[in-house]
Amino acid sequence: MIIVITGSNGFTAKYLAEYIKSISSDHVIYGIDLASESRCSSVDKYFSIAEMSQLFDYLNHSEDKIKVFHLAGLLKSGSIEKLIEVNVLGTAKYIELFKKLQSLLVFVNIGSSSEYGIQEEKQLNENLAPNPVLPYGISKLLQSELVLCSSKIYDFKAITTRTFNLIGPGLSVDFIIGRLVNEFIKIKNGEKEFCEIGRTDSIRNFIDVRNAVKIYWELSEKGESGAVYNVGHPESYSIDNILNILSSITGTKPKLKNINSQVSKSDINYQYADLGKTMGLINKFTYLKIEESLRNMVNYNIAI
Repeated sequence: MIIVITGSNGFTAKYLAEYIKSISSDHVIYGIDLASESRCSSVDKYFSIAEMSQLFDYLNHSEDKIKVFHLAGLLKSGSIEKLIEVNVLGTAKYIELFKKLQSLLVFVNIGSSSEYGIQEEKQLNENLAPNPVLPYGISKLLQSELVLCSSKIYDFKAITTRTFNLIGPGLSVDFIIGRLVNEFIKIKNGEKEFCEIGRTDSIRNFIDVRNAVKIYWELSEKGESGAVYNVGHPESYSIDNILNILSSITGTKPKLKNINSQVSKSDINYQYADLGKTMGLINKFTYLKIEESLRNMVNYNIAI
């Protein structure tokens, strides 16, 4: 089987490719991303965006079945125009490429819990009407709708996830947990005095990337075409909880410096993932505890 991973140089792609290889060394992984060279050692053959036509030629002449995991996208930008250009129009280009393949088994689109936005319900399930409150969430919702509608029009199997906040070793400091881990280590080493933080009472759902990629694979095997699936952790935590766990792991209790005293209209107070639909397809799944994930992140950062 051929596995195509878009955005193959990214954080999630690295873990997904490693997991796929652990399932079977016979799986051949094709990666595609912006850079001229692959940064993921588990990718067998790499194509830059400029080589998309070559990728199609390779796939079209193969007799192997093909799965696509669409991870490519833009996470942060002050411009909604740029987010839509990359996340929506960029996805349209991939759909145009892959919909022509007779051997395509499934197109797995990795969406985001930001598509839910602000909801009255605390338990977020896939039947809720999306209400994104950030440009990123808007772009991801449009991306997901584009994939699912296209699958009906062009008759190929596609599913989309709404993935909650990813954590794990190697997470960028652009994300709150990645930044907190980095700051705790600096404070412990005497390189910094304060931990800069905004709200600490908001509750979020965090899932280790190593769990998430296993779920992505299971959904590619068992998911129903046209369906949306939550990917998250059974437990949610406040930022206060995270700070206390990191204090215990690092043996340090930093002073907090508030960097955002005003509450934005886009602030989400809580996120609880309803995982019933997803877990109904996956048997005997064991989640990493958040303490283990954070400890692994701290050790990873110390090692580098």
